[in-house]
Amino acid sequence: MDFQARREAPGGQTTSRRGNLKALKLALRHRDRSEICQVLLAETRRQGIMRVAKLMHTTRGSLSASFGPDGNPTLERLLTLIDALDVDLALVEQSHRARQAEGKSQ
Repeated sequence: MDFQARREAPGGQTTSRRGNLKALKLALRHRDRSEICQVLLAETRRQGIMRVAKLMHTTRGSLSASFGPDGNPTLERLLTLIDALDVDLALVEQSHRARQAEGKSQ
C-alpha cells in the first residue's frame, strides 16, 4: 500500500494528524522529497490551508505551489511550514549497524 492510500480515508478525507505524522516519519526515513511535500500538504489541508498560509505570512497559492507536485520548497519555507503545523522534528543518530542495513537495502 502506498503512502497516499494510507493517508486517505474513504471519501478522500485525510486521516488524522497522527496518521499524517506517521506518513511523514516514513517519508523522512526514506528520504523521499516528493512524499515529504505531499504529506506536509495533506496535513496543511487538514488543518486549513488558509489558516496555515496566514501563519506563514504567505498566500494559499504560493503554499500549494511550493509543496505541490512540481514544488521545490526552500529549507526556510519547509521549516516555517513545520512550525505553522506545530510539528517538532527530532534528530536521532542512527547506530552504525542501522546505517549499514539501510545502505544494503537501497
